[in-house]
Amino acid sequence: MPEPSNERTQAPVSAGEKTEYQPRFKRSRWTHAGTEIDRFFDRFVPSQYEDGFAWRCRVIGKGEEDRIVSFEEQPEKVQRIIAANAEVLLELYQETSPTELDIMREAGKKIAVQGLINPDMTVEGDIPSLRDGMSRHHHEKWLAQFQADLASGKRTDTEHRGAKPFDELPPIELTVMKVQTWGNWRILAGLSDGEYELLRSFSEKHEKLNVKP
Repeated sequence: MPEPSNERTQAPVSAGEKTEYQPRFKRSRWTHAGTEIDRFFDRFVPSQYEDGFAWRCRVIGKGEEDRIVSFEEQPEKVQRIIAANAEVLLELYQETSPTELDIMREAGKKIAVQGLINPDMTVEGDIPSLRDGMSRHHHEKWLAQFQADLASGKRTDTEHRGAKPFDELPPIELTVMKVQTWGNWRILAGLSDGEYELLRSFSEKHEKLNVKP
């Protein structure tokens, strides 16, 4: 199966389209405003699912690949859950320093060209210290979102095997988080230069706002 391209082309957008654009997905936590942001998010949601989750399942194997359903074939309820998870990921990127984002993007490019890697072997581009930190932070954010979705009735899968603190996760979920983090870096690598600069600008703003005096 061919690997996703590292660049996505975008058709020119007229001024009229900009004012009339209706977002496909709603956002509740990554709430930056603007048509450019809406368009970016609408592209990002399905692409990060295919380049991250689906790739992760294929890499892990052992029955995980049976969980893959193309984004457009997912029920609307599941698409909304995926969109909420995409917000968590974007928030994670935003809270990562611009310098680390740059390193992760370059690592993602190395990982992307290797196709379906073996998670039990040394992977070119892996940076264990960054991977572990991002894995933990991502899982903390995902677990908080999961619990909020349970409370609101958006999710009903109370027995989800990953719904535990990071240090209590079963071995399969620790592998999931390791490979998902590589997937997150692949997603960064797959963004166009313009998309990446947009995302990086939010990381820069977040870093400036959180600099200790």
